[in-house]
Amino acid sequence: MASGKYLMGIWKGKKCVFCGGNRVAEGPEHAPPKVMFRDKSRPMGLEFPACHRCNHGSGGLDQLVANIAFGVSPEAVMKTKSMSAHELKVVKGIANNTPNLYSSAKRVPLFNQADKLIGSAVATELRKEVSLKIAKWATKQTLALWFEHTGQIASHRVVVDVELLTNTKHPPKDLYKIIKYMGKSNSLNTANRFTADQFSYKIKVDPARDMAMVFAQYHQGFAFFSIIKDKPTAKLSRKGLDYKFGTNANKGIHQIG
Repeated sequence: MASGKYLMGIWKGKKCVFCGGNRVAEGPEHAPPKVMFRDKSRPMGLEFPACHRCNHGSGGLDQLVANIAFGVSPEAVMKTKSMSAHELKVVKGIANNTPNLYSSAKRVPLFNQADKLIGSAVATELRKEVSLKIAKWATKQTLALWFEHTGQIASHRVVVDVELLTNTKHPPKDLYKIIKYMGKSNSLNTANRFTADQFSYKIKVDPARDMAMVFAQYHQGFAFFSIIKDKPTAKLSRKGLDYKFGTNANKGIHQIG
């Protein structure tokens, strides 16, 4: 766990990286948040300066996405492992705060990597408004990784396009090729701890075009792909991505298309 002195060095005297760089940072934001990790045991790394609104305004979204990630992990789908106390707490919180999380549910067949039928499981479809909230959360993670790998705060001109991926909603074949092209995965692994099965990501930055592609995966069942462009003339970068967001000091992260 990071010390208070270390975390203060992350944000003190700096600008928020999530809303255009014009608001003073008031605390550290973990991206991804602690709630995404088993028993909230998160290694150090990927902490960012954030204003009060950006730091404390997404707690509900963090819990929502953690619930989705835990629920679609291979362990949960195949029921090979009981849910931990932390996971049960997250699920209970979501049941209270977002009772209409899913729009439908049906039983679907499960296949292994050799395309052999190994069983079945209940597949659920997220409600549109819930998917929108998750895409907003993914935009925040994208802005964090942009700053981590470029050292630049995305401006109020930024456009982030997002597509959500789960174990029942796979990316188009051409997107698989793009993700493979993006190179090796990054994680918060340390010498003594392996966490890549809980969180890993790829990022490909194109400095000449002020853009980057991000692929992030959580608990091997939920992921997102995003394209971030920080130019005055930024437009939709790739047809077919489901959501488009921007950010600024007045609104914070918000949908723009």
